[in-house]
Amino acid sequence: DDWGFELEDIRAKVHLWYGEQDKNVSAEMGKLYAKRIPGAQLKIYKDVGHLLLVKYGEDVLKELVS
Repeated sequence: DDWGFELEDIRAKVHLWYGEQDKNVSAEMGKLYAKRIPGAQLKIYKDVGHLLLVKYGEDVLKELVS
């Protein structure tokens, strides 16, 4: 995809959350992004799919405010 910038040029703190069972956006895509974005932090939840926030929303919010 052409977003007008390279992932390698991102300098902001980036968190990536993926559900291993996601049929819409695979965890493999998250792994690819994590490799390309400097310092990106990837968390993969093994027991959920695309709607991981239903089960892990509180965990995500805690990470964002920490």
